[in-house]
Amino acid sequence: MRTTMIRTSRLASLAFYLLAALIFVLGAAHSASAQAPWTNTNTTGGWNQFQTDYAYITKSGTNDTAFYSKYGSTTQEGFWGAAEELEMAEDAYEWDKSQANYNLVVYLVGGFRNLHGDTWTSDNYNDDIIWASLAFIRCYQITGASICLTDAENNYNAVWDRGHDTANNGICQVGTYTAGGACYEDAAVNWNFATVGIQVYNASGFTPYLTEANVVYAFSKANLYVSSGSSIGEIYDAPGVPGVFSYNYGSAIRAAAWEGDTSGIINNVANYVMYDLPDCCTSWQYAGTIDGYNILPNYGQGGNDGGYNGILIRGLMFAYNLGYTMPSSLIPWLQENISEGWSLRNSAGASWNAWTTQTPATDTPLYSWDRTDTLVGMFDVPVPD
Repeated sequence: MRTTMIRTSRLASLAFYLLAALIFVLGAAHSASAQAPWTNTNTTGGWNQFQTDYAYITKSGTNDTAFYSKYGSTTQEGFWGAAEELEMAEDAYEWDKSQANYNLVVYLVGGFRNLHGDTWTSDNYNDDIIWASLAFIRCYQITGASICLTDAENNYNAVWDRGHDTANNGICQVGTYTAGGACYEDAAVNWNFATVGIQVYNASGFTPYLTEANVVYAFSKANLYVSSGSSIGEIYDAPGVPGVFSYNYGSAIRAAAWEGDTSGIINNVANYVMYDLPDCCTSWQYAGTIDGYNILPNYGQGGNDGGYNGILIRGLMFAYNLGYTMPSSLIPWLQENISEGWSLRNSAGASWNAWTTQTPATDTPLYSWDRTDTLVGMFDVPVPD
C-alpha cells in the first residue's frame, strides 16, 4: 500500500480549497487514478523524438548545433533555455553513455559558443550566466575538454566581479552591484553560484573559488532557506520573498549536496516540495493529486518557466544518489509524477510540462523547453518496478 502524500498546505486558505473544488466540479481536475509507468524503451523513444522534433541547426558543421525553440521554428533556443537543454543532454549521457549522447554534448557546447561566444556578460542576468557555467562545468566533467572548464571559470569570475554584494555576500540577479545600493539576490544565482564555485575549485585547485562558494552558500542558507517553524524547508525566491518556483528548490538541494551539508536542509527542502509546494500557487498552476501523490505545479507553456520541474528533479536525484537522508517516499512520488506526464503524451510520443493534461499535437506548436521536464525525470529517476 502506498503512503498517502496529501498534506494540507500551511499557506492554503479555505477560499483556495473552495476554488479547487469548483474547478473539479467543472471538469478541470484530472483523474485520481495512477497511470502506467514508463520504461527504458520509452525514455530512448522520447529522447529520439525530442531530437527529431527540434532537429539541430547545422549551418556550418557540428559547431553550429542547437535545438529549435519550438516545433516548426527556425529560431534557436534562447540563452538560458539552451544552457538547460545542454544540461538535459548531459543527463541523457549520464543515463546512457553512448557515443551519440557524448557527441551531442560536444556539439551543443560548440553551438552555444558559436552563438554566444566564450564571455557571456552581454546577458545582463547573472543567474543566466551561472546556469550556463553549470552546464559547461558538467561538460568538462563528461568530456575533459579544457575549453568547457575555461568558459565556466571565466564566467563564474565575471559574475563574482560584477554581482557580488559586498555588504552581505550575496550575488545580485541583474547587472553590477553598486556599493551601498540594493539588488535582488535571487535564489537561482546564489545557490547555483555556490555549486559552480565548488566544482571549478575541484577542477582547478584555486582556493579562492572555494572561499567564494562557501561565503555565498552561507548567505543563501541564512537568507533564502526557512530553517524552522511551520514553513521549514521553504526556499525563498529572494530574501523575504515567498518561494513558489520549483527550480529554486532543486538549486538549493544541489548546492547543499555539493557543500556536504548534513544539517538536515536537504531532507527539509525535499519534504517541502513533496507536501507543500504543489499547492503553493495560483489555481491554474495547481495540479492536484494522483493516487494520493501530489503532482508538481504547472508553470505554464511557451514562456520562461516551462522547465522548472526538471531542474527540481535533477537536484533531488543528485542528492539522493549521493546518499543524503531524504523522505522514504521520494522515489515513488517522483515516479508517479513522471508516469502521469508520460501517460498523457501525444501520438508522436511528446510529453509536455502540464503533467495532468493531455499533451496536444506537436504542431500546436509545442515548445522544446516545455518538453524537458518529463525527459529529465525519465533520465534521472529510476524506472518503476
